[in-house]
Amino acid sequence: MTQITGYYRHRAAEYDAIYAKPERQDDLARLRELLPRLVAGGNVLEIAAGTGYWTRVLSSSAAAITATDINTETLDVARARDVKT
Repeated sequence: MTQITGYYRHRAAEYDAIYAKPERQDDLARLRELLPRLVAGGNVLEIAAGTGYWTRVLSSSAAAITATDINTETLDVARARDVKT
């Protein structure tokens, strides 16, 4: 395992805190608006999906999503999300 892989594995439960930072809200809102249109009706392969934060956003319009990550710990967080199927 590389150092970076271990870093994400150990921080899986707290990783999404980055999305709560006030200074990022405008950019995140814009991405949440743009991304679903980019994948509307398409099949998405999400590599390095991490905790599934963006998987949930994409699921609102994609026909299908396959999300992968090297760490099972981050995918465990992703599996617990409310993702439209």
